[in-house]
Amino acid sequence: MSAYDYATDVLTRHQIFLQRYSNGEVEKLLPFVEEMRKNVALRIRRIKSDSISVARLHTLQRDLNNIVNLSMDKLGKGLDNSLADLGIYEAGFTERMLQTMVNVDVSGTSIRQIKAAINNTPMSLITGNKVSKLTVRSAVKQFSKTTSKSLLHSLQMGIAEGANTTDIATELNRIVKHRTHAQAEALVRTAANHAGTMARNEVYKENEDIIDKEEYVATLDNKTTLTCSGLDGKRFEVGEGAMPSMHFNCRSLRVPIVYPEFTLAELSGERAASGDYGAGTVGSKSTYSGWLRKQSAKFQDSALGKKRAALFRRGKLPIDKFTNNKGIVYDLKKLESLEPEAFELAGFNRVPVISKVKKKKGVKKVTNTSILVKESSEVSRKFISANTVKDVETRLHGLGIGEVSLKGMKIEQANAVLRAFEDENFISPLKLKRLKAMKRSNANWGAMYSPSNKSITLNTAHIGKGHSQDLKSYNEQIRELRENIEEYKEKYLNNPQYVQGKVKGIINRTSQSIRELERRIDSGEKARYWSLSTKVKNETDAIRATVTHEIGHHRHDLLGNDYTGYSKLTASSEYGRTNTHEYFAEWYTTARIEGLDNVPERMLDLINQIGN
Repeated sequence: MSAYDYATDVLTRHQIFLQRYSNGEVEKLLPFVEEMRKNVALRIRRIKSDSISVARLHTLQRDLNNIVNLSMDKLGKGLDNSLADLGIYEAGFTERMLQTMVNVDVSGTSIRQIKAAINNTPMSLITGNKVSKLTVRSAVKQFSKTTSKSLLHSLQMGIAEGANTTDIATELNRIVKHRTHAQAEALVRTAANHAGTMARNEVYKENEDIIDKEEYVATLDNKTTLTCSGLDGKRFEVGEGAMPSMHFNCRSLRVPIVYPEFTLAELSGERAASGDYGAGTVGSKSTYSGWLRKQSAKFQDSALGKKRAALFRRGKLPIDKFTNNKGIVYDLKKLESLEPEAFELAGFNRVPVISKVKKKKGVKKVTNTSILVKESSEVSRKFISANTVKDVETRLHGLGIGEVSLKGMKIEQANAVLRAFEDENFISPLKLKRLKAMKRSNANWGAMYSPSNKSITLNTAHIGKGHSQDLKSYNEQIRELRENIEEYKEKYLNNPQYVQGKVKGIINRTSQSIRELERRIDSGEKARYWSLSTKVKNETDAIRATVTHEIGHHRHDLLGNDYTGYSKLTASSEYGRTNTHEYFAEWYTTARIEGLDNVPERMLDLINQIGN
């Protein structure tokens, strides 16, 4: 791997630290905004009458301006100090990183240079189709002006509409508490990223003899703007070209590319990413565009918007074509005039063809050709039970499973396993190397699939247990958990016979469970069974469901663990909420045993790939 791979790894991981640092600075500096909110409310309350006369308006406007300017001045000075400290740290970090990458001594930079770069170099911040060149101090001044303007406008509107002082105070309080707070957070985070960029850039400029270029690196997730995703992977001369922060809340950075002759050997690295499968890493050479092409259509839609995502997928339009050379995003009308072929490929300019089809009697419309969706009556298949476990093993081995051992299973349990496998083999052959039963009483699982060994292990101590469970609503579960808390408090809390740390731990964990259930209710989720095997009514059906679940993992494995459309909200069971793999296995089991009703579209697409 190259020094670039190593630098990308180090700096993208370090960027997470910088974002956390920004959060800390927000917490330190927001009290100035809160102080402003309280002072504004106090000033309005000093007006004794229910209405504000025009004569008093000028005095009130002046006072509000003074309150805002005083608080913003404090915020600006606090921000200056914290950015200076951050810049010094970032420069030192960058020097140490470079030194681990190269075979020559790295040159340092002075504190004076770092502070000057942070304070005097303007950010080119894109908002809509405008680029504002602002230093950190001028950004704070602009923020102060817009805050005053917003408060004064609201004040004037209140007076014009005849609102009383209480209503006006409430509205001004709402503006500061929500809008101004959010804008202050964005300002602090943007300034912190700018400070980090400037500090690193000063180090790069001091070492231009060993650094060839800088590469723009955006964050790989669906929050990244088109501006930054379009710039991702582009290379610039040291200190030139697009420089983060490019917009408010920008998280991008620039990575140095060292001349090969100065690079130390045996350096490697990865790049952080957060896609369909959650947070993880990808190769350091992955670009935003290349990474996004591997994500689902739904994820692409959330990152780019539906129409631009269609242009990206079907129109084959690179992400950097969505913006001009300054990083300003084209509106769709302008984009169409520049890239008509992409719009044609994406199907936006096609005239739909409507034709009438005469329906023949007795002929059903076929919408799904996968063999998986055929009903058993269509194929006249009937399961024939085996007489001994040995016969079951022989029939399973005949399905192509390399090694089979169901030692310890009863014949009715073994037949349930056999039925699940014969049903699956009818769809398409499996590629399992081993199926083995064993007893593990101290384990809490009934079956397990191993992708590395292509094997399924059945735990006879637990498989088939836990069926016929009652489905309780989230409200019922919350009620029971609260009763449990009350019982614990009454019987065990402050009782010297019990370890209080454990008692409090149980109460806290139960309280967390209640909060989680309340969150699910708020998000519109409905209560579900733990898994399909707990929903069925007898042991043999539970075994069949469990085995089908593990076969589902095997099928998903053979599909390359393709994107499932995983969402906790659409999971078929509580177990399916766990992760994308359990999501697939539970929906697969549901489709095989209960049918295709309610199966999400993406899961249907994957299921239809099996057997075709």
